[in-house]
Amino acid sequence: MRRLGLPLVFGMLVIVVPQAYFEAKANGIETGNYVAFWWAYLTLQPWPDNAFSGSDPGYTWNHLWYLPYIMFYTLALVALRAVLKAFSVKPVGSIATSNLLYWIAGMVTVLMLCGYFIFPLFPNRTHALTDDWYTHSLFFSFFVFGYLLIRSAAVWPSLKAKRWWLLALAMVAFVGFKTMNALVEEDSHFLLSFTQMLFIYLNRVSWILVILAFGYTWLNKPFGWLRYCNQAVFSWYILHQTVIVILGGMLSAYQFGGLTESALVLIGTVVLCLAIHHFLVLPLRFLHPVLGVPHPVKPTEVLPETSRQTC
Repeated sequence: MRRLGLPLVFGMLVIVVPQAYFEAKANGIETGNYVAFWWAYLTLQPWPDNAFSGSDPGYTWNHLWYLPYIMFYTLALVALRAVLKAFSVKPVGSIATSNLLYWIAGMVTVLMLCGYFIFPLFPNRTHALTDDWYTHSLFFSFFVFGYLLIRSAAVWPSLKAKRWWLLALAMVAFVGFKTMNALVEEDSHFLLSFTQMLFIYLNRVSWILVILAFGYTWLNKPFGWLRYCNQAVFSWYILHQTVIVILGGMLSAYQFGGLTESALVLIGTVVLCLAIHHFLVLPLRFLHPVLGVPHPVKPTEVLPETSRQTC
């Protein structure tokens, strides 16, 4: 709750407010100046329909929807571990198989079950937490698989050794995914629909494993910059979309054109996120817990080989 809940509350009350302000202005809602808008936002007053995303209760979490999702997934996993421990069940994190075919088959099978049985009931992704059950089924599945992968040391050398094979599989899965999407129609034969769904989820799983495999190969070393990036990534995530919206809202008045404006927004976002994190967030320690900056790792701490992949 401290690691995820504090940044969520602070983000909703401070960080995402400029996004709501610029969205309301773009939708033609009379907002006054930003200070007046922020004060009204903090009172959680009702807003006109379509004032800004999530405005029904008077506030929004915009891109920070990810935080409550992973917060509740974490709490669910903690509860599940407690139940397993209470019944003396062998910890699920002790899976020792290094056979990637088992991992891929298991992950794809679970996701296809979600697609067949949950997606028809909840086809819309809302990011509203309470009515987003297909999204929950996918994300929680990936969350659990990630937990199992991190705690299963045997699979990581196999990921490293077969990274090029995984890359080839991912490319085939992507081609199959795009091809089936072009061929399959709503009333297509069951086998075509099944194949389409197979490629959809195989594409997702294989690319994630590719990223993990090459990341483990290239980044599983004590780089100095990696520690800094690990410390900064949460802060950048919290800040980046608000920076994008502010830059876009300000630059739109100059009519630079799509290519120039996009380049300015991209470069400006990187520069401002770097500057805000380095020169404001890091020196002001009271901002660390609300902007997701973890306690720094002591230089004397050495991560064992089986633990470094958590970076």
